Amino acid sequence: MMPFSVYTKLISLVVLLLTCSLANSEPYPTTKNSLLSRLSVIPHIGISQADIETDSAINASNQPELDSNLNYGLAMEYLAISWLKLEVDYTRHRESETNKQRDIAGEYKNGLTSDIVALGLQVETFQYSKTRLYVKGGTLIYNTQLTVKEYFDGVYPSGEASESDRGQGYYAGVSLYPPLDDDIMFMLSINHQRLNDVFSDTRRAFDIRYNSLMLGLAF
Repeated sequence: MMPFSVYTKLISLVVLLLTCSLANSEPYPTTKNSLLSRLSVIPHIGISQADIETDSAINASNQPELDSNLNYGLAMEYLAISWLKLEVDYTRHRESETNKQRDIAGEYKNGLTSDIVALGLQVETFQYSKTRLYVKGGTLIYNTQLTVKEYFDGVYPSGEASESDRGQGYYAGVSLYPPLDDDIMFMLSINHQRLNDVFSDTRRAFDIRYNSLMLGLAF
């Protein structure tokens, strides 16, 4: 669980590096058409695996295992210089659920849903013809909801309770962009998103990790 001051230092370092890179690069035209041509909009969809990381003092066998879930969202990328993109991405991770577990009242299972807005950079690391590979990373904010569903006799739902929390985290990943034609590129992306200190105002704060495979089209 990374303190906020570390994020401040990381963001400051990224801004400094970006400023130096832009200062040493050739200027680009700033007409409206040239600016728009550097902007891409990317709807995407994929599959994610969520994991909950609790305090090490808690027995690993007691930590819930969540099933995989569908994710979808929309990203905007801006080509700042020839090898560097700025990106803003919204991703919704649909509900992941645990298997049913038993307590003295009956059975229950947990569900997890998250909305994430990420802000970061993509750096080109490989190019073959018009196909490009980028590594990326940055910071994120999240809104996540944890739901507990209770059942009696294993058949009829007897109740449901949920709580939401907001916070910060970070992400990293790689994205491959092969062209489909002159104006559209296919996107294949592997992402790791970490949501830090979920429910930090309780005695059992935890982190959430989402590992995702995403497919999209860049217009």
